[in-house]
Amino acid sequence: MEQNSIPYQQGEFDGLCAVYSTINAIRLTLAHKRPLTYKQCQTLFYEAIAFMEDKGKLSTTITAGTNFIFWFTIQNHLCKIASEITQTTIKIERPFKTSKGVYLQQLKTQLLEYNSKNLICLAALAGYYKHYTVIQSTSAHRIKLFDSYNYHWINWNNIRTSSKAGNELHIFRPSSLTMLGVID
Repeated sequence: MEQNSIPYQQGEFDGLCAVYSTINAIRLTLAHKRPLTYKQCQTLFYEAIAFMEDKGKLSTTITAGTNFIFWFTIQNHLCKIASEITQTTIKIERPFKTSKGVYLQQLKTQLLEYNSKNLICLAALAGYYKHYTVIQSTSAHRIKLFDSYNYHWINWNNIRTSSKAGNELHIFRPSSLTMLGVID
């Protein structure tokens, strides 16, 4: 994918960050193997809309967003479709799916490991952003986002993994961390 590629943008009046984050993560995941065309990304978007409608959740998701469980369901559905479209297999991993009490250093270590393997992650943020997003890369000092709401960076010193920790700008939900990769 070109350095100047930009994420597809979420509309100003919708709660579809679950869909946009998933499509953008799939785009980045496939960029070096089988890049998705604009039309293929549109297909994924339309499939997501139809899927939410079939599940009776389209109206609620558009106006209020969605919870983790349905977001994971959307991820699984769109990764399956993208795999079929591109004739690849997209691997989904959730390292902290059942973990309680994940410390920031554990999260940082996991993200740096994924980054060293050029793997793309999705995450749920609470606090200031209240948003689902894509983590494009990670350094010792900050996280770079590929985001549908045009957010770019989050500094590690402004992140916590629990709302009990204090008045941090960003609360990262470790159980939401989803890694996408292509199986060769």
